Amino acid sequence: SNVVKSAHGQKTRVQKIGKVPLEVEGYRVEWHNSTRTEVPAIGHACLSEMMVVEGLDEHTILGSVRCLRIHDGIDSYFNSDNRDGVDNCIRLPDGVYVPFADNEHHVSFRTHGYARSASQL
Repeated sequence: SNVVKSAHGQKTRVQKIGKVPLEVEGYRVEWHNSTRTEVPAIGHACLSEMMVVEGLDEHTILGSVRCLRIHDGIDSYFNSDNRDGVDNCIRLPDGVYVPFADNEHHVSFRTHGYARSASQL
């Protein structure tokens, strides 16, 4: 049986692992001369290796920053040491930046396509 270990060392059973097509509100960065502008945008991504974990809300799925980068081309930025100087966010393959919710290192997505809740993975 698969388990996931939290930062606190607690182990929890993984009920399902799957792929989820999602959309999320974020922004694109546009540069005009040396002025940076954040333009609101809707981003799309298909997330691999998403986990439904026992004890979490049915609308909550977990993903690994490493798996998102390797399998899905999604970068996570905790510092502003990237080409657009953006921090505390993820950058989707379509170029949309999505800020972490309340600097808690999580993102709220809307499902797009077949999966309406984690139980449908």
